[in-house]
Amino acid sequence: MLLLAPRGVPLRPLGLLCLLPLLWPPRPAPERDFEVTVLDVGQGLAVVVQTAHHTLLYDAGPAVEDGFDAGESVVVPFLLGRGVGRLDALMISHDDQDHAGGLPAVRRLIGAEQAFGAKTGVPCRDGQRWEWDGVAFEVLHPDDAAWSDNDGSCVLAVSSDAHRLLLTGDIERAAERRLLGAHAKALSASLLVAPHHGSRSSSTAELVAAVSPEVVIFGAGWRSRFGHPRPEVVARYREIGARTYVTGVSGALRAVPDGKGWSVSEYRLGAARWWNAPADP
Repeated sequence: MLLLAPRGVPLRPLGLLCLLPLLWPPRPAPERDFEVTVLDVGQGLAVVVQTAHHTLLYDAGPAVEDGFDAGESVVVPFLLGRGVGRLDALMISHDDQDHAGGLPAVRRLIGAEQAFGAKTGVPCRDGQRWEWDGVAFEVLHPDDAAWSDNDGSCVLAVSSDAHRLLLTGDIERAAERRLLGAHAKALSASLLVAPHHGSRSSSTAELVAAVSPEVVIFGAGWRSRFGHPRPEVVARYREIGARTYVTGVSGALRAVPDGKGWSVSEYRLGAARWWNAPADP
């Protein structure tokens, strides 16, 4: 307002000082451990994992030709709003449109230092691992066998000393059996992004028991035409005491470690306006 004031207004040049913070934009990031945001991209998946100095994007949401592009409309604006101008890593679980559709926009507008999974040229493989800021990242699936598109999804475990996250893409029963056989002890996780949006072809009772999550997030659209998440699947998790959330109902879900486990904030509740009021399930 000072800069736009008429000439002669006292202290008008001091308006320039108000612009100085733009030279050092804030970059919200956890001081320790890691934070997880499951974005609301409709029927699809896009998950942002942030450590103190690094950011991973797991899946990029859907895109429709000449229509909605979650990569451009949701993922990139969120990352820029968090002060992330370039990703440290990008992982696309598999090449279904609702997981990989937003990839071209993300690559064009932000890019990544390294990329794994579908449409990246570097496949995910059991045993890949790295560490950022004391947080370990490990790929648990797939192995070198021939898998269907869904069952070949990248499964990624993210863990610190006190917390563990499991990202499962669209795996179904066959991949779940393989994980239970090969990584039974490594599946336990306090936070789970549910396999295949909560489809009845996933989240077998054996997997639910092995993971035993405290919090389960379903990346599914509001009143999904596929019926995701299936009521019987949601009930399976609730029977073991897990808290369950659906992105299409809650909006973006941000999970932050606290002394009791995970504190989960729902965008539609925290930023309620008349145009984004809480959605009925």
